[in-house]
Amino acid sequence: APHRRFSEQGGLREQGGGRDAVLLASQLAAARPQVQAARADAGGLRSRPSLLFSPSEAAELDNEAIRNIGVSGLQELLAHEPSLGRFEKTLFVRGAAEFRRENQTAEVIRSLDGSIRALLGAVSPFFLLRPALKVIEFLIRRYSAHQHNVDALLECALPYHTTLQFVRLVQLIEPQGRWLFLAGVKKTGSPLSRSVLAGCCLRDLSVLQFICGIAKAETAGRTAVNLFLTVSCEALASEGSVTDGLALALMPTLLEGLRAAKRPDMQSASYMVGSLLSRKALLAAEASDTLLRVIAQYAPRADPAPAVLTLAAVCHFQRPKELSEETFSAIAKLPSLPALLQTASETSDVEALLGVLLPCMVQHVAEGGTCGDDLKAIATSVGVGAQVPCVAEAVIDECLRLAHEDDGPSNSREQASAQQLHALLRALALRYPSQMDLVVTDVLKRGSAEGAGDEVLELLSVTFRGTRHAPVGEGG
Repeated sequence: APHRRFSEQGGLREQGGGRDAVLLASQLAAARPQVQAARADAGGLRSRPSLLFSPSEAAELDNEAIRNIGVSGLQELLAHEPSLGRFEKTLFVRGAAEFRRENQTAEVIRSLDGSIRALLGAVSPFFLLRPALKVIEFLIRRYSAHQHNVDALLECALPYHTTLQFVRLVQLIEPQGRWLFLAGVKKTGSPLSRSVLAGCCLRDLSVLQFICGIAKAETAGRTAVNLFLTVSCEALASEGSVTDGLALALMPTLLEGLRAAKRPDMQSASYMVGSLLSRKALLAAEASDTLLRVIAQYAPRADPAPAVLTLAAVCHFQRPKELSEETFSAIAKLPSLPALLQTASETSDVEALLGVLLPCMVQHVAEGGTCGDDLKAIATSVGVGAQVPCVAEAVIDECLRLAHEDDGPSNSREQASAQQLHALLRALALRYPSQMDLVVTDVLKRGSAEGAGDEVLELLSVTFRGTRHAPVGEGG
């Protein structure tokens, strides 16, 4: 069978063995970037890839000129980020002009790629400044970053996807794989809109995970965090019902962001994404409880109000049936909790949060906990009207339980718990008299049906003695 043989003139001739031709073609394609780089260094190309210059202007600049441009950009950025100085003695050394990637070991290349990614991550917050573009220009010309470090370049530039600088960078790369959607940007020269990017994230969740990774980086600036926020919210809002895949793609970054108390921008963005995710997706009970726990545990003590609003939103949309002990403990430890809930109730619906929080507080007090004052303050100062029956019945049940243990509270702690619970019932009766009338009636009926009418009657008589809610006899 005929095949092609590579002639001395560079042509292809039929000679037999089709598989050899395929192998030769793949080898030539793999070698093309190195061949082009070698020709460029020798001045054999009339144009060179450039972020700052036209192809012909770039061709006039030799390696030393490009290094000087890169070093000057780095020096200018040191005023904004002094830690960038560590790269001057690695990536920007004069010997870098003689660097040939194809001659390096795999270990050297891994180290180089790691350094380039670290530098681009540190430069990203300043991407729109000319000094940053000088640094990137050097990486493109000296290390062919536009061919070998596409992901690192896009980690740096994607937060600025609506700018012409981003377009210029995209026009230097060959979009492949998950970045194939950037081919339109490269062809038209038009910036990438947020809605289009969000749509790409929905079609390929690896793009969304890539954006999440940018936001999680320690060097991420406000623009990177804003990219995570806007794209996540756009993706969530555009979905009729959020898929499990989308929720799972967001959750790790969301939880990490909620823990980022030292990064207020990221934490605030995570509050917003968490609230919208809770509204759009039905989370598993464990996932919902984890979300609540992390929000409360890492709420900034100086200003926990946004965290409390987020707790209210998650409970409002997810309707948890109960709180785990760890989650309750985290919420109960928030400073000035009654005041926070009172403020939150003025702008948000806190009913669902109170519905799971107050029963936990009642049980905690009954077991000798120290949140009795907070419980009473919340029950009487926050608008808990809809929760009055639930809370009052929980208090009565705990009072009856304490009364049954060894014929009544047997130590000072139990006695204090009982007194706090009785005081809470009286406070509820003063604040919500009509609802407490119904509660007392229902509790008496239930007690009679369960054969505990005398015990319930005695408890209510002691608790409400001298008030309008005191039982007045069998006729009620």
